[in-house]
Amino acid sequence: GKITDTEKMVGIRFENESRRGYQLEPDLSEEVSARLRLGSGSNGLLRRKVSIIETKEKTCSGKERDRRTDDLLELTEVINFYMNLLVERNKKQGYPALHVFSTFFYPKLKSGGYQAVKRWTKGVNLFEQEIILVPIHRKVHWSLVVIDLRKKCLKYLDSMGQKGHRICEILLQYLQDESKTKRNIDLNLLEWTHHSMKPHEIP
Repeated sequence: GKITDTEKMVGIRFENESRRGYQLEPDLSEEVSARLRLGSGSNGLLRRKVSIIETKEKTCSGKERDRRTDDLLELTEVINFYMNLLVERNKKQGYPALHVFSTFFYPKLKSGGYQAVKRWTKGVNLFEQEIILVPIHRKVHWSLVVIDLRKKCLKYLDSMGQKGHRICEILLQYLQDESKTKRNIDLNLLEWTHHSMKPHEIP
């Protein structure tokens, strides 16, 4: 199909996991498979973990809760690993300059504000990047915020159709705080936009 601006700027295709499951970009899938032994079928680690985490919330015993916590931690490791592969790939293959935050960044920012994550970009100038990716865990599924510093926009991608306006507002305020702290420059927030993409809009 037609390649959208979002696909071009990130350099990957995010499939609708509710329809087709998580699929990796061909140039990364072999490396991920080799390192994590992700199967291509229903028994693959990534697909299995997504299936476990994205089931409907229900009452469970303490032992079951512990197991689900372990499953979440394993899936978190997979997501963070894949994000780091994207950074490596972008550097090597000339894709837009990319910075990714770990899955732990947004919860820390939300609960503790800017001061709680101020040191997360030590040695990194976010405003020299072109794209920033922020994975978000929403209890039973994962979503993603794509920050395009060139276009001054934030896009929230959620295959289940939930809105991410508040999430984008928190991240935009983070960018403002980061800019004032690290560069002594105020962003003109009126120049920035954010948009929660509908499931059918997600590439």
